[in-house]
Amino acid sequence: MSIIGFDSFDDMNRYLSEAEEAASRRIVDAQREISYGHLWLRFYDPLGRVVIFGRVHTPEEIQINEVELGASLSEARAVVKHTKEMNERGYLFGTCWSTIEPRGELGNTHRSEVWHCPAPVFEEAAAHKWDVDRVSAWAKDALEELYQQWRKRG
Repeated sequence: MSIIGFDSFDDMNRYLSEAEEAASRRIVDAQREISYGHLWLRFYDPLGRVVIFGRVHTPEEIQINEVELGASLSEARAVVKHTKEMNERGYLFGTCWSTIEPRGELGNTHRSEVWHCPAPVFEEAAAHKWDVDRVSAWAKDALEELYQQWRKRG
């Protein structure tokens, strides 16, 4: 992990904007297709055997959850609008699971970092608390194939 310092807020915003543009240029068609309700995975630390699995929340789910958490309907619609704008910029909002956070956590992940995850692989990983070393042989084979696709993506 590295720490970056900036001389000004404008310098920081410029850096973040350039980083987002660079990430967006790395997106390939297979990643561009990942959208609301889809499952994905991220090879976060292949050597450390950490794969993050995620599911993109749908706009309807986001609105319902916001209202359940106490937002008014107009506030919930504003959150959905913001989420759609972020999605257009390459960010996928949803829940992510891994051996690091097996109970799941909410957040945005940039589309350039993820790859489509077939439902059977996702379900097998969930059944084994996201530990890719404990999944069945067929799932290990599928994960290896997905990893090779991800590596060759562009």
